[in-house]
Amino acid sequence: MDAIQIDLDESLIEDVITRFGLRMVHIMQHGRPRNDFSWAQKWITAKVPDHAREFVFWRVSADQETTLQYWHLYIYWNARELVEFSPRWTGVELRYGVVWYIPKGKDETVSFSVDVAATLYRMRMGRAPTMAWLRDDPVSKRATVETQEGTVKVITGAAWVPDRYVIVGCPREEWDPTFKGGRYE
Repeated sequence: MDAIQIDLDESLIEDVITRFGLRMVHIMQHGRPRNDFSWAQKWITAKVPDHAREFVFWRVSADQETTLQYWHLYIYWNARELVEFSPRWTGVELRYGVVWYIPKGKDETVSFSVDVAATLYRMRMGRAPTMAWLRDDPVSKRATVETQEGTVKVITGAAWVPDRYVIVGCPREEWDPTFKGGRYE
């Protein structure tokens, strides 16, 4: 992901995760794209993790207020990725965590989601997570979840976690990594 050749007439305007867990990428281009679908697919392939692509929606719009012909591509998806949390976020207990969307109406349990997010966390951070945070109590509430990466303690009632998401990681007081030399220490 993120390995994309930005054309000279393109600008990445915004790349954020909202407090609702929705990732939004906004790209602007001078001049009409030859093919809206191809333009969107180029950026979706570069920015959206494979395991989140089923949740992608996008739109293209023209800037109507100017004669310069600026075109905008907006891509949205439910986050399923490693995120660095800003210290400005109130109540957030970790610096890096995997934000994992749990879709409604699918056979994806909280335990399964914690396990997959824990695996992704270990892959990205080089260390197993120790905690999972949820906003609400799951149907089958457990104090811990056994994952392929080890035992993860489950904390519920975390108001900073978006609805229908689990966030997996290590609390700051346990490990507050920095990125140096291509890896987290």
